[in-house]
Amino acid sequence: KIVSQLPINNKKGNIKVVVNNDYSVSISHLNSEGKRCIRCLGIPYYIDFETGKATYKNGILEVTFERK
Repeated sequence: KIVSQLPINNKKGNIKVVVNNDYSVSISHLNSEGKRCIRCLGIPYYIDFETGKATYKNGILEVTFERK
């Protein structure tokens, strides 16, 4: 599970989550000034890419995957 606090000015349509082949996750969103920002987070486990689910509520993005 990845939990990230994003600026409250984001809407679901502004957020893009991409899983990379090196088991990292890139999260693209708007910063507090309205400019595009990308965060890249490494995942210390092997995950099943197909099981990814994301929720966003009140500035909190939660992404979950099942382990392989």
